[in-house]
Amino acid sequence: MSDKLSHDGLVVRLAARLREGGTKAGALLPSESALMAELGIGRQQLREALGVLEAFGAISSRQGARRRWVGTDLGSLVATSAELTGAPRTTVAELLVVRQALETSLLAKVMPLHTPASRAEIREIAHEMEDRAAQGRSFAELDQQFHLSLFAPLRNSTLEGILGAFWTLLEVVEGPGPDVAIDPEVAAMHTAIIDAIEAGDFNHARYELDTHFYGVRRRVVPSRLRNKNRQASN
Repeated sequence: MSDKLSHDGLVVRLAARLREGGTKAGALLPSESALMAELGIGRQQLREALGVLEAFGAISSRQGARRRWVGTDLGSLVATSAELTGAPRTTVAELLVVRQALETSLLAKVMPLHTPASRAEIREIAHEMEDRAAQGRSFAELDQQFHLSLFAPLRNSTLEGILGAFWTLLEVVEGPGPDVAIDPEVAAMHTAIIDAIEAGDFNHARYELDTHFYGVRRRVVPSRLRNKNRQASN
């Protein structure tokens, strides 16, 4: 096994140990001696692995104090990774593609799980989005809440993490209240989605969700990346 694979594997093992060992967010990490003994590694190896997790925001530390576990939320890790590599705008575009594929494919599974109450809650969010857009106010947090609520019955933490990463990075790229989260047309797309869901029309609901993502991509994805994708498809 190469040194890199061995190192990466150690980071994964350490993260799994802290995540699955009952370490809660904000809690102090076990002592270095305890982790070294449990993982069967040396102090230098452990500190290098801890440094990687700290760089990704999974661990926090202050000088003179023990490290604390923050957690390995997928959204935070993806967002931090994109910022570290200096390519948050490209990652936003890629996350949109992933979101579109996941959400449209999972829609058929989640629609039957919704109750009249949960659908009413989603509709209320969509209406508030339209109200804010009409006032020229950002509905960014409501947009995220709409999609989280739509897929909440699936309890899919990976999808939730991707949603969180997308909005975190979009704010990094465009600042608070990005234009796409003020656009009345984008807000109305969400009402069209819940209209189709309440009508029990899966094909139309999927069409509206797909249309929504294409609309957002036109507004968010850099033109140079759109051109690259267009050339690749030709």
